[in-house]
Amino acid sequence: MPGRNGGRGQGDARAGRGGRGDHGKSGRGSGYSSKPKTTKVGLCKELEGHIFDYGGHGAADLMRVTQEKIQQYVGIKFGEDIANEIKNKKVVVLTPPKYSDAIELRHQEYEKLVRRKQVNLMKALEVKLSTMQAKEVAGEDVALDIANLQNDIDDLEYESRQEVPHKLTMEEAAGYSNNAKTHSLRDATLEKHRGQVYALIYGQCSQLLQDKLKQKSCG
Repeated sequence: MPGRNGGRGQGDARAGRGGRGDHGKSGRGSGYSSKPKTTKVGLCKELEGHIFDYGGHGAADLMRVTQEKIQQYVGIKFGEDIANEIKNKKVVVLTPPKYSDAIELRHQEYEKLVRRKQVNLMKALEVKLSTMQAKEVAGEDVALDIANLQNDIDDLEYESRQEVPHKLTMEEAAGYSNNAKTHSLRDATLEKHRGQVYALIYGQCSQLLQDKLKQKSCG
């Protein structure tokens, strides 16, 4: 019996040591806490984690990857024009619509015709003005006629300095008008997207970098 009691005692002792060990481990586990990591994500959910930061380890690589991701995102969301500005770091200048070569060739001939008519009319008006001025010297009441002629000459001189408009068919005029509207809309859209993308890029800058940019602008 003493042996069996002694055996139970050893078992109890082992249980006790085990218990103390378990309690000790449990205590260390419940008392341990790690400091949570803070991740800079930016304001755009679709670009989460792709940011511009100031200094720090790997900032250059982060900037390169962020630029690529922003360019891809902007191309999908806002279109090719503003994406090309980001990619090439140059302002995109949209070429306005042009007339076809056939229309331009026809216009050159038409412009020559208009200028010849203006020259011929100017010569006739000047001759008539000289005649009226001679009559005025002779005592005739032609002051109003002279004034009207001088006004006609002034108007013609002004017209001769203006660009001769293209003379288009209805179909040509409609096509050019549509192209001009498309260009105007595209240009206005690009200008709008510039503001939106600026806000997007600024939102992907860390607070530290934003503070540095503010200091630089104020300085």
